[in-house]
Amino acid sequence: MSADPDLELQVKENFAAALTSLADENGLSGAGTATQGSNLLVLFSGVPKGVSITSSAITPDALLTVALDASTAATQTAAVANADLKFLFDVNASDTMAI
Repeated sequence: MSADPDLELQVKENFAAALTSLADENGLSGAGTATQGSNLLVLFSGVPKGVSITSSAITPDALLTVALDASTAATQTAAVANADLKFLFDVNASDTMAI
């Protein structure tokens, strides 16, 4: 088994403004002040004990950035058999039309 196999994940919208930043949420919502924009949760389930997964090489669009949430470790290692490793990403954008 290779020590460094790569996995590429691409996220795209099916309709405009499905992914929104905090500024977008506050501008579009009449329900009050939003506390965050959209988040993307990437879940790897059934990970064998001892296997590590690292989030790296995030390539944003010109007006869209996706960053690993501060609550999420960039490298995670399964401590038990069939573990769930969760990576939470924050969406930020300067223009909802670009998302």
